[in-house]
Amino acid sequence: MTHRVVVTGLGLVTPVGTDVDSTWQALLAGRSGAAPITKFDAANQQVRFACEVKGFDPLQYIDKKEARRYDLFAQLAIAAAHQAITQAGLEGQFPSPERTGVVIGTGIGGMQTYEDNCSLYLTKGPDRVSPFFVPMFIPDIAAGLVSIRYGLKGPNFATVSACASSAHAIGDSFNMIRHGTADAMVTGGSEAAITGRHPDNVAPSLYGGIVLVRSLDPPDLVELPVPPDLRVVLVHPDQRLRTRDARAVLPKTVPLETALYQAAQVAAMVAGLAATDYELLGRALDDRIAEPARASLLPGFAAGKQAALQAGALGASISGSGPTAFALARGEESAQAVAAAMQVAYADAGINARVRVAQVDQLGGRIVS
Repeated sequence: MTHRVVVTGLGLVTPVGTDVDSTWQALLAGRSGAAPITKFDAANQQVRFACEVKGFDPLQYIDKKEARRYDLFAQLAIAAAHQAITQAGLEGQFPSPERTGVVIGTGIGGMQTYEDNCSLYLTKGPDRVSPFFVPMFIPDIAAGLVSIRYGLKGPNFATVSACASSAHAIGDSFNMIRHGTADAMVTGGSEAAITGRHPDNVAPSLYGGIVLVRSLDPPDLVELPVPPDLRVVLVHPDQRLRTRDARAVLPKTVPLETALYQAAQVAAMVAGLAATDYELLGRALDDRIAEPARASLLPGFAAGKQAALQAGALGASISGSGPTAFALARGEESAQAVAAAMQVAYADAGINARVRVAQVDQLGGRIVS
């Protein structure tokens, strides 16, 4: 006896949209998902465009800890599965979870995780490879995470058949329902094979301390000394700034004089750290490229920076693309005063912000109980 098979919910996260409606409208309008590569510097490549997913925010579907532990391909799968399950009206109420399975296809699995950990192994040795490497990388982790999230205990595996992986997954799921092996299936595919290294963010998190990225290819990461009294004040305003928007305002060209000045500040920062010269560290924190371009996107930042400097901060700037701001201070007492001043400045600008003072962690990524 065979059973009729129907589709009850859809979910899509694609290069032209982050849900079904936006993707469908883009297809109807004939919009292409191809665009210049942003995951890495493709200037020396013959092909410099790709179909990356744009504007995806994993925190709409998972928390920050999960985002750190799940490769992008798994994050995309979870997001699409959530959309489909919600549209089907089944979230939290699968009628037969024991007979509901998950099959999610992928051509290669967690490629960014693989790349990052291979780089760690080659540059720092096996002790620095993440304990989550294997469960983040394996192709069937996407299906596993979806089944765990929704308590689904039916057939669970990944199909890996190159560009046919997703179609293969859907076909297998169709046959399992049709022949009575399962009552329902969550199925589809996910891929995130356009990868790039971001050691400016990853290296300090994994190695600890302050790290100079001297070269990307081959990787050359230099761990720098950290002055004992250095404190970092972090201000997290209740704002959202998409990385795409923060990148869009950066100047396409920079005058030679500005570029040389910026390079000199990097050298001054290294010298200040090596010599435990707090004042030099403060003077070196003078960004004349990214900060002037992005400051207008961050209400409250200018007032917060001014308040920090008046309260005795060594210097202050924008953390990455924002919206978080930071200030450097010497000693705990000075840092607390800077933190209080910055919080007041943001509040006066009508922006709620969380503020904390931190020391520079020297140990880097590790498992804590």
